[in-house]
Amino acid sequence: MITFHPVRSVSTWFALCLLTAGFFVPGSRAEEPPLREPDLAIGLDVTEVRTGHLEVNARAERQSLAAPVAVTIQNRSSKTITTSAEITGRDRASASAELVKTEDSPNGQILHLQVLGHSPTFDESEVLLTITLKEGDTVRATKSLPVKVCVPTLLKLQGDVLYEGPAQPGLVNRALNMRTVPKAAVSHPEARLASMCLHDITLTVLDQYGDPLPAIYDKAPVWAALGKSDYETTNRTLRENSTFLDSVGFWQFVGGVTNMTIDPDRAEVQKFLSSPPPPCTDKQYAAYEPLIVQYQIGGYPVGSYQRQVTLKDSGDDHQPIMKIIFNPVSEPTETGSLPR
Repeated sequence: MITFHPVRSVSTWFALCLLTAGFFVPGSRAEEPPLREPDLAIGLDVTEVRTGHLEVNARAERQSLAAPVAVTIQNRSSKTITTSAEITGRDRASASAELVKTEDSPNGQILHLQVLGHSPTFDESEVLLTITLKEGDTVRATKSLPVKVCVPTLLKLQGDVLYEGPAQPGLVNRALNMRTVPKAAVSHPEARLASMCLHDITLTVLDQYGDPLPAIYDKAPVWAALGKSDYETTNRTLRENSTFLDSVGFWQFVGGVTNMTIDPDRAEVQKFLSSPPPPCTDKQYAAYEPLIVQYQIGGYPVGSYQRQVTLKDSGDDHQPIMKIIFNPVSEPTETGSLPR
């Protein structure tokens, strides 16, 4: 539980304004006084707290994410009031609250809290952030709001066809290693040179309540696996709007260098990147064998999906039409690995 310093009335002028703010309306019942605001009030900047938790962060550690909450305490009385904030409810171990800072307001204080997620909550969970105002041992006001510890659970899909249109960026030349997107299984500064046909798809992650993740998941690491292979980092992270990019396509390794940071290898890489990739051939316009891909966001699995790609002639042999079929499956049935 967090307990704060006493809050006293700090504005007599504002109280007087409240007392003299009434006015007469002909025909109204003058004997009825205007409604008074309470001497003590608790204001919150959210109607529920949505916090989070990572099983694996960028340093391969478990990490609680912090959701900010601003609590406004108004005290128009002359009484000394003590404020406390705590996580309550049957499943209160799923979260905790910490004070970040306080600041004065015209009639009291604004308390800036952060609510940390420790384990996922569910529809039946009971977790509350409870603010209590006390005069001595007497509770004068209290307010609670629900806390959800949201975690990555599944991808948002709308129909079988995830994308159909011109491949973006299309045909490109790339130098790949373990630091790049996509990546290859060689360590920087070594690099493998690849001619590629790529499309970058945007995937949206939903939590266990079917909603996009809160913005505090920004930069959560994205991992992937093909078939039953081990998860590997994709060198991508979740964005603030609960989406991430995945590169879908085909590539052919055509060479390699041992140190792309110094000449002559650096010059060779630059020459390769600036040269046009080979165009699509007629035999490459085809429906390819489906693959099973799995994703993890911050260490939480978000499902297994069967992905099939079809290339079609668009009239531009460097930017074919790419159709991506994407369906959830119960579990992987096919082995494979990330690009090597």
